[in-house]
Amino acid sequence: MKQVLTVLIIATSYEYIENLEKSLAIYAELRVIDKSINLQEAAEMALQNKPDIIFCQIEFDDKKIFSLLETLLNFYQYPAIVFIHSNKDYAYETIKYRPFDYLIEPFSDEDLRLVVHKLTAQVQTHRKNYFIVSLQGYEYVIKIDDIIFFQAQDGEVKVVLSKNESYFTNSTIAELEKTFYHRNFYKTHRSFLINLDYLRTIKRTKLKSEAVLIKANEVFNVKITDLIVNSLRKIFR
Repeated sequence: MKQVLTVLIIATSYEYIENLEKSLAIYAELRVIDKSINLQEAAEMALQNKPDIIFCQIEFDDKKIFSLLETLLNFYQYPAIVFIHSNKDYAYETIKYRPFDYLIEPFSDEDLRLVVHKLTAQVQTHRKNYFIVSLQGYEYVIKIDDIIFFQAQDGEVKVVLSKNESYFTNSTIAELEKTFYHRNFYKTHRSFLINLDYLRTIKRTKLKSEAVLIKANEVFNVKITDLIVNSLRKIFR
């Protein structure tokens, strides 16, 4: 079953929003959660509810739209933005805002269908390959393959990408284990969930066992229980 993708509509009139919302209603994979004709209100909605997709009708005589886009890109790294406007030449002026696509008015049902198809495929792929964490009001998009391990620490979970780069998430190790079960992550201890792609060896002594993870010549030693050591032997056998 496909996940529902959330949508914010920004337009110059509520009539336009209503018409676009009706056009989007036929797509079960999309759900409009916010809509506004006020740019400040739209920015607050986007930052609070973090829609997957933003349909943005733009009028280039209103420069406030660019201030809104700057805000979104500074604080929120992945909404897929679709610009709607009447002049295809404006596409060049919006490139720096990293739009996903454009709809040139008047657009047909087929034009919208093609954009929605590309959007759903792109956002679903993004969700599968990336993990989002929040820090001091910012949303950081992390490539899952770059994560070496998760470590429960002081009521939070540390997301480790290197010796010098780590983040924190409010998700628990148990929740992350379920989320990343199919992505080659394995819980070695109640406090650790490791990426098996970086596992190189297991050190065992009479006192403890450690999994040794290596990424780009950086070495990490994490806790591993004897029970998990035996389980990993069966996996790699």
